[in-house]
Amino acid sequence: MPRKLDLRSGTPVWSVYRSPSVPVERLTRDVKADILIVGMGISGAMMAKALTRDGHSVVCIDRRGPLKGSTAATTALVQFEIDQPLTRLS
Repeated sequence: MPRKLDLRSGTPVWSVYRSPSVPVERLTRDVKADILIVGMGISGAMMAKALTRDGHSVVCIDRRGPLKGSTAATTALVQFEIDQPLTRLS
């Protein structure tokens, strides 16, 4: 039987489901990278994947940690393409 979710609680509905584990470590020292991505939501993840695939060293930071901000609070609609590809904006 499906679980009934309260959609008016102010808590993102996706937070009740198990999310993928993303390995993180606290930034406690200076690091060097080609690119810094601020934000570890879906947009930051897609940019990091594309940029590392192209051979760049990438550091991602987010004050809340991965998958905790607006990505978790969305309707889970990911568009195939926006006006400009995110990799072109980076």
